[in-house]
Amino acid sequence: MEWGICHFAGMGSESGEIDGFVFSVGEFEGRRLIEVVFSERISSARLSLFIDPFCSLWDDERPSLQIVDASGCEGLDAEAHEFLKALIRRTVHLPGHLATAWIVGDNARVANDVTWLLTDAVHVTDGIVRTRAEAEGFLRRFLDLSTDQHR
Repeated sequence: MEWGICHFAGMGSESGEIDGFVFSVGEFEGRRLIEVVFSERISSARLSLFIDPFCSLWDDERPSLQIVDASGCEGLDAEAHEFLKALIRRTVHLPGHLATAWIVGDNARVANDVTWLLTDAVHVTDGIVRTRAEAEGFLRRFLDLSTDQHR
């Protein structure tokens, strides 16, 4: 499977697609933003194609926010759960990671699966939201709290 990055003219962002997983790197509120859209069907085989390019996005140690849109996927099986749990545990300890918002939409199964995943991985579920606007609101609140703590 080939992995490609294309630069959007004048926006300084990157995007790519790997076996149904779409990602982009841009900016939000002056911070680097990594966005991932899960494929409809998630399996450990599909995730294994995605992991190296995804992890390379985090090689840049600038403070980064993340939005993961899982609203269109069918759910997480046990293998995908374990795979993502390990990936989340790795990502949250990287020097550049600030916060992640998870979009689940009105997909009850995905909402339940992501809640269990985040509870199991990091014991925090406050970043689970329904919409892009809510994800941005969550990230703004995180940045505001972070700024207040450093004053």
